[in-house]
Amino acid sequence: MDKLSLQEELLDPFSQTVTRVVEDVGRAVVSIGSGKGSGSGVIVTPDGYILTNSHVIDSRDRISVSLTDGRVLEGTLVGEDRIFDLAVIRVHDSSRLPYAIVGDSSNLKPGQLVIAIGNPLGFQSTVVTGVVSSTGRKWHKEGRMVENIIQHTAPLNPGNSGGPLVDFLGHVIGINTAMIQGAQGICFAIPSSLISKVLPQLLSKGKVSRAFIGITVVPVMIHPAMARKFGLASNLCVAVAGITEGGPADYSGLVEGDVLISVNGRNIASIDDLLSVLDEDLIGRSVKFRVLRDSALMEVAIRPRSG
Repeated sequence: MDKLSLQEELLDPFSQTVTRVVEDVGRAVVSIGSGKGSGSGVIVTPDGYILTNSHVIDSRDRISVSLTDGRVLEGTLVGEDRIFDLAVIRVHDSSRLPYAIVGDSSNLKPGQLVIAIGNPLGFQSTVVTGVVSSTGRKWHKEGRMVENIIQHTAPLNPGNSGGPLVDFLGHVIGINTAMIQGAQGICFAIPSSLISKVLPQLLSKGKVSRAFIGITVVPVMIHPAMARKFGLASNLCVAVAGITEGGPADYSGLVEGDVLISVNGRNIASIDDLLSVLDEDLIGRSVKFRVLRDSALMEVAIRPRSG
């Protein structure tokens, strides 16, 4: 038995799987340098489109992309979204580039094994393994809420941001985005289910469109008797604290002090609930806001615009 065969026989199935995935995906992982510092990214098409974090990229500066074969190419920003902390850049190269397949994160379960690959501080294909802790985390970013963030235990180092989180089929199921400093095993990744949803917008428009109604809100509690009177599941709601002049709500009849009960039939018990319902699908449509005003229920129609 030759040395290579003996080594393969000694490797346990777990190690063999990790080794195979790293060999397949590691070639597509790149180092990215810009005015904001450095990070990682992953090539997801053979013609050079790369996923990374928005916080890694500074569009005002030159973006350099270092491949695993030693080449350093200039990258061009295609699109970014600071709230989702996602960016797409592209490198132009005449050869067919190695790329990773974007998989489906919707079926991830706590305890599932995952691999994080990055090129931190210039060290190519740094590999760490861990498990999924949760798939339902919420993350607040720039006044918006991002739902279903993946929390995992694969340790992330400075420079791992933007690198792929991979399952044991070798599919990218997330883009690593953050870790809690000082805490062990609390790291986060943007799920591929969200990436697949917003990627067409980043490629075609360079940004992600969201429904804008032009109000500020604050959490409030109404009297439990009032909640029971109107059949509400909770006495937690949000109230309108301000209305943007010239915004969609300014022409709707909504007034400061109105308590938002539901939007298109979905109950609003918190600011998070309101943020989660205002997605791109509502832009340009007449949306029914059920509000409580002076102890009476009423409906207000608002047509959100892109914002």
